[in-house]
Amino acid sequence: MASHLSVLMVGMDEGRATAWKAELERAEYEVSAERVETEAAFRAAMARGGWTVVLGATALPGFNGMQALTALQQNGNWAPLVFVADQWDKGVFDTALRAGAAGCLHLADPAGLRLTLDRLMHESAERLKRDRLQSALEEHAQWALAEMPLDALLRGTADRVAESLGVEFCEIIELLPDQESLLLRAGTGWHPGCVGHVQLAASGQSQEAVTLREGCPVQIADWSTETGLEP
Repeated sequence: MASHLSVLMVGMDEGRATAWKAELERAEYEVSAERVETEAAFRAAMARGGWTVVLGATALPGFNGMQALTALQQNGNWAPLVFVADQWDKGVFDTALRAGAAGCLHLADPAGLRLTLDRLMHESAERLKRDRLQSALEEHAQWALAEMPLDALLRGTADRVAESLGVEFCEIIELLPDQESLLLRAGTGWHPGCVGHVQLAASGQSQEAVTLREGCPVQIADWSTETGLEP
């Protein structure tokens, strides 16, 4: 399935905009694009939001990619701006990168096009994930200040962590007073009857037990190839 790009183009004529859209489609992206020529049109487009990337050029007089980059930085709008040209232009590209452009591309480099845009899409997804986590943490802090009952607070925490990370399961484990057992105190995605009842040995090789002993996160990339821990 092709990745979708919402592209705002600035500082280029209609012919160049058409050429860049065709190049993006040849790179197997699904593209929706808009070209603007004035600062007012650019600001209106950014206010609507939803742009994957801004392609900026200096091919036209008047409002261009460098001015668009300055406007983005001054007004706190976030969208990666990539400078583009028909051919490699070291002077323009070096200036753009020093000013904060997310990358530079030219039509004769289709491999670089795909690498740059895939990187930007990955960075955008990571940024959205961090924003969701930050929002969840802020809401969680408000819950704690409201003196919510502990069980309700733990259930809500598990739900919000799972939602923010986009995962099916989340668990909160309690080390019981005997120091030998771990209790599934709260969680999301588990079968009815598991939460509050399932216990694990603190001395075992479960991910939970090893995390407790190591005192740091234990990440599993693929359970199908994991040999050191018990699922």
